Amino acid sequence: MHVAATASATVEGGAFVGLHWWTAATSRPIEDIAYVLGDLGPLESPGAYGQPSFRVHESGTRVYCGSSRPGQPIVINAPGEVCEGWADQLLGWTDTLDAWCTRYDLACDLEPASVARRRLREMDSSFKRGRCETSIRSREYIESDTGHTLYLGGKSSPLRLRAYDQRGPLRIEWQHRPVHRDVGECVAGRLLRKGLAESWRTLARAVTFPMPWYRELLSGSAEILPNLVRVDASFEDAVMQLRKQWGGVLWALQGVGLGLDDLAVAPVALRGSQAAKYRSWAASAERAGYDVSAFREHVERLCPKSK
Repeated sequence: MHVAATASATVEGGAFVGLHWWTAATSRPIEDIAYVLGDLGPLESPGAYGQPSFRVHESGTRVYCGSSRPGQPIVINAPGEVCEGWADQLLGWTDTLDAWCTRYDLACDLEPASVARRRLREMDSSFKRGRCETSIRSREYIESDTGHTLYLGGKSSPLRLRAYDQRGPLRIEWQHRPVHRDVGECVAGRLLRKGLAESWRTLARAVTFPMPWYRELLSGSAEILPNLVRVDASFEDAVMQLRKQWGGVLWALQGVGLGLDDLAVAPVALRGSQAAKYRSWAASAERAGYDVSAFREHVERLCPKSK
C-alpha cells in the first residue's frame, strides 16, 4: 500500500509529450502550398472545412481545397498518426505559409501505467469536489471495457481536456481551438519557440489539480520529454506490438531491404488508419535512401488513397 501511494504521489515513471492533432487554414493558393509541402496527390472527395475535395501529402496530411468561393481558406489537417512523425514539419509549413491554426491537441503520456487509473480518478474526484481552480464547468466521465475517459469542457469549447488510460499510461490531452485568427496565427511560432512541453504546461494551467504529481508537471520540477524519447526507449515493445497488429508492415518493409534496426529510426505510428501507417513507413524509408517502389506498390494495393 505504501509503495503504491508513493508512486501515485510523484512523477517517477516519466512524462512524455507530443502533438496529436493539427488543423491550420491559409489564404495562399494551392500552388504555394504544394511548393512548401512537396508533392501532393490528385484531388479526392468528399471534402470538408468548406472545401469540396482534398489532396494527400506523402505523410498522410490532407490539404482540403478546390472551392471556387472567393476567400474560402485552404485547410491543412494532420491527425495523430501523422503528427507522431511530422510535428516539426507541420509547424514549419504553417509558419512559412502564414497560416493560422484552428485546432491543435497536445498530449502528455504519464508513466507508470500501473497507477494510470488511480490518477485519473484523482483528477475526476478533485474536479467534482471543487478542489480545482478553473473556469471550466462541464464534466463527463465514461467507463468502458477498453478504459476510462474524463472530459472537461464541451466538444466545441476553446479549451477541452481529455484524460484516459486506454493505452496503458495516463494520457492527459489538451485540445485548443484559438478563438480569433490573430491568436491562431501565433500558435505555430509559439510552439516552435517554447517547445511542446512548456506549451502543454501553459494549457494545463487551465485546471489546477491539487495532486502533487500534477503540480510537479506544471511547475517544471518533473521533466517532460518528447514522445520520441519514449518510442526509442521502448522500441522492442513497439516491435512486438507491430508484429501482432501490423504484420504486413514488417513483411513489406523487409521486402525492400529494411530490417528491424532500420525501423528503429523510422516513425513508430501505432494508431490511426492503416493507410497512414503504411505511407509514414514508406516516406521514412525513402528519406533513408532506400528504393521503396515495391513498397509503394504494396501500399497502393492494400490502401488505395480513396480510402
